[in-house]
Amino acid sequence: MMGDRKSTFILLLVICLLLVSLLVSTSSASESYLPKSLQPTGQELMWRDRALDFLRSVFMIDTSKYTVPRVITSESPLGTFVTLQLRSDDSKFDMGSNFRHTKIIWCKLYTVEGSPVYLNTASSDVLNTAKDTMNRIQAYSPKDYLQDMQSMLDTITELNNSKITTGNITQKITIDENVVSIK
Repeated sequence: MMGDRKSTFILLLVICLLLVSLLVSTSSASESYLPKSLQPTGQELMWRDRALDFLRSVFMIDTSKYTVPRVITSESPLGTFVTLQLRSDDSKFDMGSNFRHTKIIWCKLYTVEGSPVYLNTASSDVLNTAKDTMNRIQAYSPKDYLQDMQSMLDTITELNNSKITTGNITQKITIDENVVSIK
C-alpha cells in the first residue's frame, strides 16, 4: 500500500517536472506562451521596440538573434525607465535605459553571459569603435553637445589615461589592464 503511494507520488512529481520544463522552454521562445498577466502590454511593447531600435542603430547589435523574455517599465518625473532581458543560446545581457519624451537619454548594457551578437564583425580598435559609435549616436539623435563630444573624441589619436574638459563637457579615458573606458 505504502509502495503504491510512493510510486504514484514519484510519477506525479516526474509529470510536474516535465510540464514545468516544457512551459519554460516554450515560454522563452514566444510571448504567446506566457500567462496573460506576464505578457508585455502594448505600452511595454512600444518601449521594447524603441530600445531594440537603439541597440540596432547605435550599438549595431543583431537584435533578431535574441528573444526578449522580460520587459520592465516604470514611469517617473525623469522619464520612462525601460529594462530588457535579451537572451540567445550564446549571449545573455540586460539593457537598462531611460527615455524622456520618447527619446533615449541614458543606456547601459549589463553582460550576463557571452558577448553580444553584432550585425557586423566588431573592430578590436577601441578608439575607432568609440568614434564610430559616437557618429551613430549623433545620427540617431542629433544634439549640439554630441557634436562637441564628437569633436573632443576626434582630437584623440592614441589611448592614454586622460581627462579633458571643454566648456561643461568632460571626457575621461581610463585604461586599467585590459579594460578601456571612455566617458
